[in-house]
Amino acid sequence: MAGFHLQVHILFLMISSGFTQTEENVALSKWYTQSSFHPVFAHRPGNAANGNTDGHFDNDNCIHTHAGDYQPSWEVNLQQVYPVLNITIFGRTGFLRRLVGVSVRVDGVLCTKIRELPTRRRTSLSCATTLYGQRVKLEKELISSNSDENVLNICEVQIMVCPRGYFGDRCDRPCGKCRKRNSYCDRYTAKCQHALLPASLHWRHLPRMCCYKYGENCKMSCGRCKDKVACRHDNGHCSSGCAAGWAAPMCDTGNHPIMREHSTGKFK
Repeated sequence: MAGFHLQVHILFLMISSGFTQTEENVALSKWYTQSSFHPVFAHRPGNAANGNTDGHFDNDNCIHTHAGDYQPSWEVNLQQVYPVLNITIFGRTGFLRRLVGVSVRVDGVLCTKIRELPTRRRTSLSCATTLYGQRVKLEKELISSNSDENVLNICEVQIMVCPRGYFGDRCDRPCGKCRKRNSYCDRYTAKCQHALLPASLHWRHLPRMCCYKYGENCKMSCGRCKDKVACRHDNGHCSSGCAAGWAAPMCDTGNHPIMREHSTGKFK
């Protein structure tokens, strides 16, 4: 009987407090690149996504580009497409002014930009709309005559998404339209990322099957996107732009030597 009352009490607490799924920080344990490094401290671009939000800069925390870098940037390759909407950036203690002019891009598409001096180290940002992408890049605009203030100097980047199959402010609503909840849905519209994939396909197979593919069942091949970024899975457009010699938005035609050879039937 005591066990029954305990179960009822737990159920009451769940209902009264509201069932909430924990957000996932998909920036952790991924691939990172950085345009340049501080001449003294360790060259570790992963310091900006190691789970340490402390604002103290040293060899094991925060990233710092070189003062002579005229295009300072940091990028994380999420290794698969995610619905990116909310990003949190933790600045370095005493150097929050260096966050001014930092922009966030998702597969080359502008998400948002920090235009004013943050009042706290934790800066919460949101894209105007959900952007589906694999690469999230932070770029620093050169806004000062002092090169030391033009560096990209951040201590942590968090990219928060709802667990697969859920949406809403508290990530507590299931995406009923997604086939067997295989894919991530939009956090606020519940629109499915891979609604056209076969229902029998397990989500673990998505990255391999849809790598550089798009359309129904991922049967169509992406064009030549810039920096070898994958195209959009819904329409095949290259959000990052095209590689040199290829024409937007599909990047599958243009004045590239491969296209000229194909049109004439002459291959080297």
